[in-house]
Amino acid sequence: QPGTAQSRPEKQTVALAPATAAAPGNGVARLDASEYVGDASARTGFAGLEAIDEITMVAVPDLMSAFQRGDIDAEGVKTVQLAVISHCEQMGDRVAVLDTPPGMNAQRVRTWRNEDAGYDSRYAALYYPWVKVFDPASGRNSLVPPSGHVAGVWARSDNERGVHKAPANEVIRGAVDLEIRLSKGEQ
Repeated sequence: QPGTAQSRPEKQTVALAPATAAAPGNGVARLDASEYVGDASARTGFAGLEAIDEITMVAVPDLMSAFQRGDIDAEGVKTVQLAVISHCEQMGDRVAVLDTPPGMNAQRVRTWRNEDAGYDSRYAALYYPWVKVFDPASGRNSLVPPSGHVAGVWARSDNERGVHKAPANEVIRGAVDLEIRLSKGEQ
């Protein structure tokens, strides 16, 4: 029945619009870490997701866009991602799907995870490398954080095969390439 939560969207091409940099007077608000976290009672940020039982994963791919624009620094990224992990641990029924900052090599990712951010949770997964996608609006390829694509792969795998099947060796639809090719040792 069209219009219900069960209907699927039509296949379509969606242009990736570059985010407008925040500057005084241009009408674009800057976000800080607390606004990403939000408030459960006001149902803002990802804290607003506490009231929704059906959620199984939480990703914040726009966090990296803010980082690239300079709207949030590495410490702010760490703060938001640790808060996402804390949210998922407290809820106990969802997983944080996290992105690395852009432009890292495999060794730098390891350092980011283990030392800089200190991520260590059964309720979180950090994904790398970034995904290269074609942007029909610009006619060029661009790099995007992997969390949105990974969440899509998880959802597709769960829907097609069931939650018992790990979403490994799956096609990342819309991906043209990866930011960097990893060797077996780097994986």
